[in-house]
Amino acid sequence: MTPTEYMPNNSDQFFRTIVEKSTNYIFLFSPKRKRFIYANNTLLNTLGYRLEEFLSVPYEEIIAEQHQNQMKRMLTSLIQKGQEVVSFEVDLLNTNSACFPTQFTLENIQKKGKDLILGIGNDLSLHNKTQEQLEEQNRKYKQLQLTNKYRSAFFSNLSHEMRTTLTSTLLLSDILSKNHTGNLNEEQIKYISTIRHSTTSLLSLLNEVLDFSKIESGKMSMRAQNVDITNFCKELERLFQPVANHQGIRFEVINELKENLPFITDGLRLEQVLKNLISNALKFTSDGFVKLRILRSDTISTHNNLENALSSKILFEVSDSGIGIPEDQQEAIFQSYIQAEGAQNHTKGTGLGLSISKEITELLGGRIEVKSVPGKGSVFTLVLPIDSSNVILKNAEKGKIKLTTVPTTGDHIKESTKKKKSKKINGSVLLVDDSETHNMALSEFLNFKIKNITSVNTAKEAFQILAKQKFDCIVLDMYLPDISGKEVLKQIKNDKDLRSIPVIIYSGKSISQNEEDELESLADAIIQKNTMSYKILLRKVVGVLRKALEPMK
Repeated sequence: MTPTEYMPNNSDQFFRTIVEKSTNYIFLFSPKRKRFIYANNTLLNTLGYRLEEFLSVPYEEIIAEQHQNQMKRMLTSLIQKGQEVVSFEVDLLNTNSACFPTQFTLENIQKKGKDLILGIGNDLSLHNKTQEQLEEQNRKYKQLQLTNKYRSAFFSNLSHEMRTTLTSTLLLSDILSKNHTGNLNEEQIKYISTIRHSTTSLLSLLNEVLDFSKIESGKMSMRAQNVDITNFCKELERLFQPVANHQGIRFEVINELKENLPFITDGLRLEQVLKNLISNALKFTSDGFVKLRILRSDTISTHNNLENALSSKILFEVSDSGIGIPEDQQEAIFQSYIQAEGAQNHTKGTGLGLSISKEITELLGGRIEVKSVPGKGSVFTLVLPIDSSNVILKNAEKGKIKLTTVPTTGDHIKESTKKKKSKKINGSVLLVDDSETHNMALSEFLNFKIKNITSVNTAKEAFQILAKQKFDCIVLDMYLPDISGKEVLKQIKNDKDLRSIPVIIYSGKSISQNEEDELESLADAIIQKNTMSYKILLRKVVGVLRKALEPMK
């Protein structure tokens, strides 16, 4: 009996090819001769035999010693007991005595009147290896999830602690700079101004890093709103004019819009981008001017390569007579962490400002263009649609941003109003914040306008004092040492004696979309601690108190 007589003939060449190229081990075994009469290339290559050698090898030589009795039992079941099919696992040995764990299925067949056994095996080492890889991947995935969870919690805690500390410093320096007691001299007020400026810079750097992280993760908050450009321009001029005067630079805002157009965009993000562009212009200009010009694109024939087709756009052009930017670096400055050559000599920063501005602008459906000549100055042009509402909605649907109905930062430009001397409001406010320093600073600041301010550091203290004393407003932090601010808010709103008290969330914590949705249904306002957030908080608290005290008039 030769092996070739059991091989498929030429007419079965297709099936022979399949058998030879199969990744399974396939063989024919003669139970009468106790010898292999055929093996496919996969089995031969694995064990290191040529076909002629393999056919002369006793089957015991390729079966590991610990599995030989099992192999004999399987063959007995097929030959003597008449079983049709048996399955089992054995270790095969190659010519170097290396083991290959294999699962075999043996089946009785007949070929040309002869009783044979067909064996088909699967290499379990590959399966085990794949399973190990899957388990390792699953372990790494779970570890990554856990790491991301811890990292998110860490950055959330870090941002809260840093914002609370920096906001406290800003509050105290702002209070001291007003010199209400009149006991500070000009030099001391100058020192306080330096402290305030440095703290504002630190908080701005922190916000840049957090904003960049939000953009990357699709958590940047945006909302479409009508922006009053006339008032917007006035406030930008009021904000930057003192800085320009201090540097001896001419600063002006030129509004060329003939009418106050219905301009719909995210006012906070527009402010953020323009403040970055104007701040950069002032930083890199030591002599001359910085100018903001606002116009519609259809008021000019050509402008910085902008075409007349952009008639539905509004242009914010920030120009300066500063150091300028080499042409080969004008694209690179919009990349993360990169500053133009020579910029490091003028200022320190993260190198994220322009990158964030570019991302925000594109999320609003616009773009930023730059034209600059080294030594002669730069022109940055922010181009935005007159109505960005559809773009904002589409980006939210794509998961690039999250929609919000509340201000996302604490330093939004508001229309200035003339300061009027007024008596303190006879209302009562409870501050609940884990930071004693922040409570002290905020109490001092609010006390200039509001008569009764009480502060506590824990939820337990808050509920203890609420049980004894009536308050017209509660200012609540999200981080407390015993329970979360969100849980405190829920308990207040579930208490029939407390639920009518207005609650303002005032926290340095970055709030997720789900949290924001939940908090909005319970809180009267959500304000994030930031450079000017305490002023917004004061306005909000005053508004709440006046509304609460109206029936008492």
